[in-house]
Amino acid sequence: MNVNGALRKFFRKVNRENVEKLMKEKGVFPTDKKIKSKRELYPYFMELESIVSEEEVVDLVEMAVHVKTKGLPAFTHKLANKDFFVGKTPEELSGSFEYKVHPIGDIYTISTKMANTTGGRLKIDYILKKYEESWRNGELNIESLSAVYKSSIDIDLEKNILTIFAGDDETHSIIETFIGMVLKLPIQTYRIKASNTTLSWEQNASYLTALFLDFVFNRLKNKGIESSFSHIKFKIASDDIKEVTINGKNILNSYLACEYVVLGRDIIQFKTSMVQGARTFSCNFELKGSDLLKIVVLDISDENLKEQIMRHIQEEYILMCEQGIVNYKEISKLLEKIYERFMNKEKLFQDTLRENLVSSISQLGYLLEYTEKNDLSKEALSLMIESSKVLLENLDVTEKDSLIQLLTSWLESE
Repeated sequence: MNVNGALRKFFRKVNRENVEKLMKEKGVFPTDKKIKSKRELYPYFMELESIVSEEEVVDLVEMAVHVKTKGLPAFTHKLANKDFFVGKTPEELSGSFEYKVHPIGDIYTISTKMANTTGGRLKIDYILKKYEESWRNGELNIESLSAVYKSSIDIDLEKNILTIFAGDDETHSIIETFIGMVLKLPIQTYRIKASNTTLSWEQNASYLTALFLDFVFNRLKNKGIESSFSHIKFKIASDDIKEVTINGKNILNSYLACEYVVLGRDIIQFKTSMVQGARTFSCNFELKGSDLLKIVVLDISDENLKEQIMRHIQEEYILMCEQGIVNYKEISKLLEKIYERFMNKEKLFQDTLRENLVSSISQLGYLLEYTEKNDLSKEALSLMIESSKVLLENLDVTEKDSLIQLLTSWLESE
């Protein structure tokens, strides 16, 4: 092993704080000199070459190139049959999923082991390593290690669902290949089916967009999840993607979103705000290709809770793939409202402006409680009050007097 090269890789990859931490642990940090930059630490850091073991070097490099994922990202598959599991003892089953270092293609290796089995569920942890150069004679080259991905595969034997937790498409593809070619598990990807069903709304909304609207507003309610859009990406053309922020988390508040829906543009990615019971969280959904949906659960620290919510969402996603739109009546009503909003552009703009103006003035009133009062702040607020009066009157805001009073009371107070 080229320990020198591996240590140089670690030094390049990690920040100064982690470099200093390691040096202090190993007793090579210079205490008699004032170090101004990370670069000045380099000659002292390389003294580790004669101190650390090869095993420690491997751990250091793997830590330096470890790729972290945001949230809990998942790809959903169907287990076609359970022949693989029939007749195996728990020990044999555990052995079937254990691979120390298995090559996948030219630049990947994978290690797997059974993490736990509970109530018909299996969890297999995996470590996927990516190298800058192809394998040669089965020998690992730690200096060429470029990325380490750590995650898991979840198998629900009762519902025949296999979930690959992976942060990106490439990792998902490699793990999917490993499951099929090495483990030889018969899996199929749950894919969104196109439909030629003619729905009864006037505008030319795409079926895919209607399907996702139905999923967010209707399907997830079956699991007690109230959800609303916060961001939506529409495919406008083959190489043109537009992102829309949903004001007030209601799609009807965004004229641009209404326009894209009416013009038949496909939703290809969306982020939602969700509530289940007393829990609030968010999810990101991203279409891969034309019919595969990646699901990411966000803003939950409890891993068990995160996995439970993921299972609830996956169950409805599977039903969406198999059955399509669940509530044609409600989705048709929503699309009619979207069409009406689109046709009343001026009113929508006024409503949106009114709602955001009222919200902004209310927030400003709150901030004033923590604002230092001086000539500059009083002059700035006076100008804002005059501008706000004009807007409030022209938009015919009913609570305009109380909103202005909220601001003027700060000016008048001692």
